[in-house]
Amino acid sequence: VMPTFGDTTAGGDTFPCTNDRAVLSKFTCSTSGTLTQINVRFDSTSSAGASFKGLIYADDGAGNTPGTRLGVGGATAVGAGGGDLASTGLSVSVVGGTDYWIGGVVSDFQPTFQMDSGGVGGSRMEATTYASPAASWTEAATTSSTMNAYGTYTEDAGGGLAWIRA
Repeated sequence: VMPTFGDTTAGGDTFPCTNDRAVLSKFTCSTSGTLTQINVRFDSTSSAGASFKGLIYADDGAGNTPGTRLGVGGATAVGAGGGDLASTGLSVSVVGGTDYWIGGVVSDFQPTFQMDSGGVGGSRMEATTYASPAASWTEAATTSSTMNAYGTYTEDAGGGLAWIRA
């Protein structure tokens, strides 16, 4: 099983999608490695007709906001009924003990993000381009709920015991 960081559970809150809307929440990666996919959970009320791309941004924006885009995953269709969907094709170095903002951007209004009430909350950017999300985050507003989103990564080698023969 590959390690993850973020929120892997299904929350009881939702947040509406619209074309070119991106929503992220901040999570801490526990060990270093290479991020390969981002999963975002969409609510069961989602209808078919849109796609999403997973996003990861550095925690280097002003005033506790996302800053520099580190990666954009491949497009994934959101079907009727939503679900826990993966956006793959990423190869982003992550460092243990470091905060990252992960989530997604949607192409249209049909899906609904699934979220947890409270927690760390989130940041929202409007009118970013789904085809090519902004390289630098511009926060339009915050969300009081936390994205049900998580990153999957391959841990760096090492960290095991070293035996020295005398």
